[in-house]
Amino acid sequence: MSQLNKLILSDNNLEGSIPATFGNLTELISLDLSFNLLSGKIPEEVISISSLAVFLNLSNNLLDGPISPHVGQLANLAIIDFSCNKLSGAIPNTLGTCAELQFLHLQGNILHGKIPKELMALRGLEELDLSNNNLSGPVPEFLESFQLLKNLNLSFNHLSGPVPYKGIFSNPSAVSLTSNGMLCGGPVFFHFPACPYPAHDKLARHKLLHILVFTVVGAFILLCVSIATRCYIKKSRGGARQGQTNIPELFQRMSYAELLLWKIWLAVEASAVYIKGLLVLVQI
Repeated sequence: MSQLNKLILSDNNLEGSIPATFGNLTELISLDLSFNLLSGKIPEEVISISSLAVFLNLSNNLLDGPISPHVGQLANLAIIDFSCNKLSGAIPNTLGTCAELQFLHLQGNILHGKIPKELMALRGLEELDLSNNNLSGPVPEFLESFQLLKNLNLSFNHLSGPVPYKGIFSNPSAVSLTSNGMLCGGPVFFHFPACPYPAHDKLARHKLLHILVFTVVGAFILLCVSIATRCYIKKSRGGARQGQTNIPELFQRMSYAELLLWKIWLAVEASAVYIKGLLVLVQI
């Protein structure tokens, strides 16, 4: 029995809990207990069978409780399906160590919390279904870079914030985000409202405006001081006739730094409309 490598007991109306002794099947590569009436928690002994390499299917039962962090020991497993149970708690961060995972189905439970950032390590994912849970927080941007991902279902949760634009999110037939009332932005075919400017963006615009204003004022003051100093020196040497200094002659005698400051001032003066626009944005 310990050398058994495949155990399929699906759709048999089995009741009770999953035997912890399944953990003794150290050669097992596939386990399917789906579509039964199994209840209780998923035994850690089962979720730690490191030999599992094809699938672990416990879907459509009455299993409850959290998903054990020991799920991270299934490093060679291709398919995890715990869908349509009563599993609760957060999605374990340790799922990110299941590097060979191609299909992850956790839909139809009562999982809560954010989608863990550790899942960004699952570059081989082809299907990710986390729908019909109580998940919150943002839609992870790292999903944009999953080149093998063909089906993404995050519908019927409580996700919020901006929707990414690239990768799978550019394919309306491959992504479902319905019934997440707080999402915004994203490609137009999602029909989400535009995202408001967050508070940190307003602060950034305030800082940008302050830097711009101080730069303009500083450049103008330096220009005035430089020109006034040059005029004073020329007058004190008697090298300039009173009342006959004209602008062209002044430009010819200006140093490179003074001329550069003068050009900066002219450019800033010409951009007055842009500065007013920034002021309006800051006030929004």
